[in-house]
Amino acid sequence: MADVLASEVYRLAQRDDDRAVYPLELATRALGATAIRYEPRLEVPGMLAPVRGKWRLYLRSGLTRRRLAHVVGHELGHWVCQREGVEDTEDLCDAIGAAIVAPRRAYLNVVARRGACLRNLAWYFATSETLVALRYAETTGIPLALITPRDVRLRGKYDWPPENELRALAQSGGGDGLRAVRLRDDPRRIALTSCALLAA
Repeated sequence: MADVLASEVYRLAQRDDDRAVYPLELATRALGATAIRYEPRLEVPGMLAPVRGKWRLYLRSGLTRRRLAHVVGHELGHWVCQREGVEDTEDLCDAIGAAIVAPRRAYLNVVARRGACLRNLAWYFATSETLVALRYAETTGIPLALITPRDVRLRGKYDWPPENELRALAQSGGGDGLRAVRLRDDPRRIALTSCALLAA
């Protein structure tokens, strides 16, 4: 569903999703240039709110380009859910935001041309290795477990062992047909996958 809704954002912004477009450009095209407001004292990174019958996107001033892309993508997730009558949970809007930053067709085109190197994919999509690792599994269907200090995120069909075993596999470098790849945007994060996903 996230990929479908992200494609709808691209369509409404009159952009083709076979090439990634910076989310702020999509927001400007979809909501209008006057709908984007920067607020230095905003307590949250971003917020979408209706104002006199139109949507306005408030963004905290000073966000990095990468962080801004994530925030705008997430808020566009809320916008498209509202527009399409879909319950807009935070998890769904995170997934839509990731699919806006790295749309399925664009992502698969880049992987076909350049390979599955996380560093290169993160550079190309101007995002984190974490996001491109998760998108790799979401777009290809190849199973992946992302192990972080707080949680474990699973993608793809696989007979996943319990969390404590996944954490042990991640720390030992893999096993059981899975190999561990440490992510450079946060070295505490490790991707476990059966494919030749490369960190560098």
